[in-house]
Amino acid sequence: MPSFANHARLSDAQAQRLVLELRGLHTLEEVVRWGLRQPVARMVLEVVVQDEFCHDVVMEWEGGLHLVFDTT
Repeated sequence: MPSFANHARLSDAQAQRLVLELRGLHTLEEVVRWGLRQPVARMVLEVVVQDEFCHDVVMEWEGGLHLVFDTT
């Protein structure tokens, strides 16, 4: 299972809900498709290149928060 870091200090219930929702996402394609299926579409806002193999993909979430997916 992909790891989840709660840097936004979500409540345990909020974090658990998010973990359950994201648990089946293993590829960037799945993340993008998931974002488009949301009641309010979640688009990729930015891709931060770490090196030639690793990128961070940033998506807007609820309440001004963002999700960051580390891809390799």
